[in-house]
Amino acid sequence: MVIRQARPEDIPRIAEIYNEFLEDLRDLSGDPYFDFTSLSQEAREAILRERFAAGKGTVALAMEEEGGPLTGFVSMAVIPCFLSVSGVGEIGYIEGAYVREPFRRSGILRKLEGLLVQDAKARGLSWMELNTLAGNEGANTSWKRLGYRVFRLQWRKDLRG
Repeated sequence: MVIRQARPEDIPRIAEIYNEFLEDLRDLSGDPYFDFTSLSQEAREAILRERFAAGKGTVALAMEEEGGPLTGFVSMAVIPCFLSVSGVGEIGYIEGAYVREPFRRSGILRKLEGLLVQDAKARGLSWMELNTLAGNEGANTSWKRLGYRVFRLQWRKDLRG
């Protein structure tokens, strides 16, 4: 298994698996909040290219062999702390993480996350954050095993009626 940071030439393959992740998230949740039109391959690639150009994040990739199909990814954006008055400043925010079904429970997520932690520390960041769906027990268990702890709850209200 090859685990490495993404390079600009990987963007089309990242966009493909990222959109697969979003569709899986939508299907898993069954929640109308995730009723979105799938982002086109080209639109996702443009977002990733902008991120690479700005140097405001990184993506860690997993594949069975170099150049082969991706088996998983974790994407981290560097963003301001949600609490604007905090002295924390910027944080590493894991905005997407996905390992394709046949490769789950094999330690890939741990390796991908470890690569992003190294990158975050090299950037001088002290904190990593992410969100999961409350009912996604697999994800919640995985992140807890990696040392993440719940520190706030996010609530929402449907204003449509």
